[in-house]
Amino acid sequence: MKGNTDVLISTQANAFQDNHTLLKALEHLDKQLVRRGVKKPVMWLTDGQSARFNLKVLDFAEENGLEEFVYPPHTTTAHALLDRVFHMWHTTYSKCVEDWSKANPGKQVTKAVFAAVFPDAWLKWTRGIRVHAVALKVGISEDGIFPDSIADSFFVKSNLQNELTKVIKAIKGEMTATAISS
Repeated sequence: MKGNTDVLISTQANAFQDNHTLLKALEHLDKQLVRRGVKKPVMWLTDGQSARFNLKVLDFAEENGLEEFVYPPHTTTAHALLDRVFHMWHTTYSKCVEDWSKANPGKQVTKAVFAAVFPDAWLKWTRGIRVHAVALKVGISEDGIFPDSIADSFFVKSNLQNELTKVIKAIKGEMTATAISS
């Protein structure tokens, strides 16, 4: 990947993106948008993970025309293509393991069994029409992005960006005032 400015790879201590890596990702995204001449504001679709509400992240998004739309709780699979695709993979693989287990009662799934079951699950999962159908359910096709294909109940603009920024700034102001008067 050396020399490729379109790619950003980051790591963090846990499975969740932290404030630092998210801010770096948004800075990278913004550079790409500017370089490509994308008109702003830009819609930023995201889940409600806590890093999304960090003051530095919110300030950067606001200052650079990234309008944050937060998925309501427990609806990520209605919007996020990779979540839908991975869900489909888990369902397909689990069904293949279940079928193997029924055909082999009392036997355990070992590495050798995994190696035997995986190719069958992979072939079932990667049929192009299945992945294509999932993409359409989240509003993505080869012709573009179509948010109208997502039910309105799963798609709301968040006022949290503005409200949280006000609250955090007010709290920081109180802390500063307390520190000065102490």
